[in-house]
Amino acid sequence: MAGTESTSIATKPAWQELLQGGGTRVVLWSCASTILVGLLILDLFLLADLLMQRGTVRLRGSQIAAYEQFTAGDAAMTVVAPPAEGPLPVVQRIQQGLRATAWTYRDHPWGPWVAWVVRHSPLLQRNDTALAVLLLAGVVLSLLNGLLLSHIRSHCERIAIEAATRLREQLHRHALRVGTGSPDPTQDGVVLRLFLDDTERVRNGLFEVIYGLCRHPFLIVLLLAVAICLHWLLALQCLIPLAACWYLIEKEKERFQAARRLAEDRARLDVRLLSEGILKPRLIGGYGMEDYERQRFQTHLQRVRDQLSLLKRNELWSRWVIWLIVIVFVAMVIFLVSSKSLLPEENVHHLESASAILLLITFVLLYRASAALLKLRERSEDVREVLERIDRYLSQPPAVAQAVGGKVLRPLSKVLHFEAVSCTLPGRGRVLESLELKLPAGDASAIVSLNPLEPVAMAYLLPRFLEPDSGRILFDEQDIAWATLESLRASTLLVEGDNALFTGTVLENITCGNPAYTLDEVTEAAQTTRADEVIRALPQGYDTVLGEHGERLGPGEQFLIALTRAFLRDPALLIIQEPQCRLDDEIKPLVDAAYERILPKRTVLFLPTRLSTVRRAQRVVLLHRGRVDDVQPYAHLIKSSALFRHWEYVCFNEFQQVPPCS
Repeated sequence: MAGTESTSIATKPAWQELLQGGGTRVVLWSCASTILVGLLILDLFLLADLLMQRGTVRLRGSQIAAYEQFTAGDAAMTVVAPPAEGPLPVVQRIQQGLRATAWTYRDHPWGPWVAWVVRHSPLLQRNDTALAVLLLAGVVLSLLNGLLLSHIRSHCERIAIEAATRLREQLHRHALRVGTGSPDPTQDGVVLRLFLDDTERVRNGLFEVIYGLCRHPFLIVLLLAVAICLHWLLALQCLIPLAACWYLIEKEKERFQAARRLAEDRARLDVRLLSEGILKPRLIGGYGMEDYERQRFQTHLQRVRDQLSLLKRNELWSRWVIWLIVIVFVAMVIFLVSSKSLLPEENVHHLESASAILLLITFVLLYRASAALLKLRERSEDVREVLERIDRYLSQPPAVAQAVGGKVLRPLSKVLHFEAVSCTLPGRGRVLESLELKLPAGDASAIVSLNPLEPVAMAYLLPRFLEPDSGRILFDEQDIAWATLESLRASTLLVEGDNALFTGTVLENITCGNPAYTLDEVTEAAQTTRADEVIRALPQGYDTVLGEHGERLGPGEQFLIALTRAFLRDPALLIIQEPQCRLDDEIKPLVDAAYERILPKRTVLFLPTRLSTVRRAQRVVLLHRGRVDDVQPYAHLIKSSALFRHWEYVCFNEFQQVPPCS
């Protein structure tokens, strides 16, 4: 189920993630933001035209009567200037405010709308008041758009955070199911990278994609509409070279990236050849190859120089090509716009200066928005790649599944039986092969082997952190494969000697957050395991925070608390995996005292790292090549088994270097 769920996430487009997260409101807010941007562009255009025309209208001949009718006969200051040529005088109307703009653009599709607004807004009919109104409107529109964009960003971030949270929940849940059977720490590193780094990349990438999809398409449509409204024919003429410019730039970037990868691969190969002599000094010195090696080295070194120089030249050439493309096509667009602006005012294709400037700004913004939209494809592919990597992990089957119709397991009381058990550890291959073993309940046994993974596999099989490939494990003739996991793990506990604590208080570490255990019960258990002496020495005793941003205990002290955690639950079968490092002299007597108190009347399996623990056990189970080689008390086994004597020498000889616990 986890794999299926993840696959749907990994293949889900960003817009579906957006809609699933309540993104319909975001789309509406984006539309409203685009409208505000359009009004802001119109406001800036009117402001620029007001400043350039200064609210002055120049009229000639029949235009005078038409303007009177256009303004409904409003009085205005008039200056009559004699014409330089021709019989008709030129009449100038000054201080017209935005009426000059409305008159100039009266034949444009949006001209009548501006004229209607100006006609019904007296403040827009004078220069000074029109300037104040336009500036105030620009400020208000900018603030409103900023608020909308902030709201859109917040909602998109919330959608991305929710998606990342769902992924982390799946990873956490799946790690608890599949991670119980792996002793390999590298697997834990893989899961941590998925949980910490890759999920964060998904969150950031998904936010960028969703926010970009909410913003750029609407903005592109708006800018195209603005360009067409200003001069539709000129807009189409300019869009063609702009599209060609973008296409050529992208092709040049692709060509350079391909050439760069090729040059880097060749340089990397030559660098590896350069290093051969460093790794083979005895071969070179022994056979007198110094001159030959020096010649080879210089040859490959020159190749590296040539490849890096070629890469630098290609990069420089690519930059110049891109600049040339940009300059040529930008000059072409500027020429097209300027040629329309230089036409006589009477010409039907004449473009006002304010319109020309706005059109050029529109093309710049359009190019940037289109480039940003295209980059979202790369970001989306990056997110998809990470999601597929997470999906592959989530598709791994769990190590253990709850048996259908499982029965409550009675605690072990008579005999523990491994019946022809074979087992494979993830990433480590087959470690147990048709293992046969019977151990009486109520005793302590030490499991040892030259291969440390064999005892680990036995330990993981008992609480069903791992499933056998074949065979059965019986508790008093009860097959644990058909028992409920809850009943099995309530009576079978594993004490790990390393990394035994989590971040939290000492009390939380012992009770595991279970409120059923009182402080008195915890204290009594800690006194039995001698952990109470360690805990009382902490700054806040049982309320001391351990782990990240808290107290750091040594492995020996952690081991005592782990023993307390297990003893508090009074399991029938206790598996104790001792720390790999050497215990401090102060901790050793506490651990030995804890063993004296918790071993009686309990079945205990040791995975020992101390020789004293091996001697303490009633019997030692010696494994070899996945099978039981011998089972005897230590005193008998050390005399009769050469393999056991070899194991003891390998693990406990005086030259053995065991790192101290720190």
